Amino acid sequence: MTPENSDKPPIPCVLLIDDNEMDNEFHTIMIEETNLVSHVLSALDGEEGLKVIKETAGTDKEPTLIFLDINMPGMDGFEFLELYKNLSSEYQLDSTILLMLTTSLMDQKRFEETCIPQLKGYLHKPLTSDKFRNLIAHHLGRA
Repeated sequence: MTPENSDKPPIPCVLLIDDNEMDNEFHTIMIEETNLVSHVLSALDGEEGLKVIKETAGTDKEPTLIFLDINMPGMDGFEFLELYKNLSSEYQLDSTILLMLTTSLMDQKRFEETCIPQLKGYLHKPLTSDKFRNLIAHHLGRA
């Protein structure tokens, strides 16, 4: 890093997509606690998440990492991923990393059948600052 940007966190933006506002607030606190992210955005459903992605594409708030809840009313996490596939190529989001969050045992087969290269895995809630640091080290080589 150069001296003029040494205080800037290494990850520009994380997007949380979860219908539970309390989970979004808790996860935002955990992420901000790491000092690894410049911006944490949240959306309360898949449709809002897609809108945020479109609006931030090409800006400093374009998500580097998206945490996606699986079970949401309306558009669930898997339905979001189907629409995200089209967005990814349209908005050149190939380097974005997606991780699914769950509170229950997930259907492993359905996860494996989801063919989207950016989907790197899933984890159980809650997302803690330690889990976040480990994910960053593993997926982005930073911590």
